[in-house]
Amino acid sequence: MTEAISSFRHPRFHGDTVKALSPTYIQEMRAHTDEGGQLSHRNGMDLLAEVERLQKMVQPQWFYPEGDTSSDACCESVNDVIDYYDLSPGKHYVIVECATQLPDVHCVVHVFNDEEKAARDDDENWQYVEYPSAADAKTALEAQP
Repeated sequence: MTEAISSFRHPRFHGDTVKALSPTYIQEMRAHTDEGGQLSHRNGMDLLAEVERLQKMVQPQWFYPEGDTSSDACCESVNDVIDYYDLSPGKHYVIVECATQLPDVHCVVHVFNDEEKAARDDDENWQYVEYPSAADAKTALEAQP
């Protein structure tokens, strides 16, 4: 790996340099495994902490309904975007855009009707499942009764 790509700038991190690709960083991550690539409890916990740290670096802080990045549509979570859509009872395919370079979130949302709400033990109006792609979400939506 050349020094030119040993660190990179993500446009959404306000110019902070992330050195996740530096040779030193990679050596440190390799050191987390014992001989033979086996994980111990200690280095497994270290790796878990590192994964959580990296997730926080790329996790979007703002979410938007598809095609609307106005300040009025800016939401703090996928749940807030689903509320923003104000969907009618039934099952829906919803795209949530992230305020980072991460891909969109593809969701199948089931908005409960009055009978379904009464049969539930909670006060949620809907539930959703995220899918890795639009095709996966649409396939899941079509497969549901």
